[in-house]
Amino acid sequence: MNWRRLLVASYSRGYNGAVDSVVSGEVMFALFVTAKIKAGHRAEFIEATMGDAVGSNNDEPGCLQFDVHADPNDENTVYLYEVYENRDAWETAHRAAPHYTKWRETVSPWFDGDPTRVELNPIFTKDKGQI
Repeated sequence: MNWRRLLVASYSRGYNGAVDSVVSGEVMFALFVTAKIKAGHRAEFIEATMGDAVGSNNDEPGCLQFDVHADPNDENTVYLYEVYENRDAWETAHRAAPHYTKWRETVSPWFDGDPTRVELNPIFTKDKGQI
């Protein structure tokens, strides 16, 4: 079975999310961010980042998922996985949201170097309503 048939079969069985985007021709947008945090600032960074994650998940219709992860081998490394309906939902809505601007201003001094960002186009992910 090729991937298109698999996606259509998955879609017809009730799976939502990126499958819907692939079938409809729209392109979802995701980010995988790696942030290195200066020693002694992890707890406050996590607290501020949780505020951004909660705001993104609850207040942005275009945000489908915003997860915060800890590195099990380096307590000062945090990963963010964000999924949006499209690039515009991230560039325009998310980056202008009050919770994001507050987060960015708060955590910027705690970064140990610039965060790295990998941009992705999801092929399959859960729909926001199923999280």
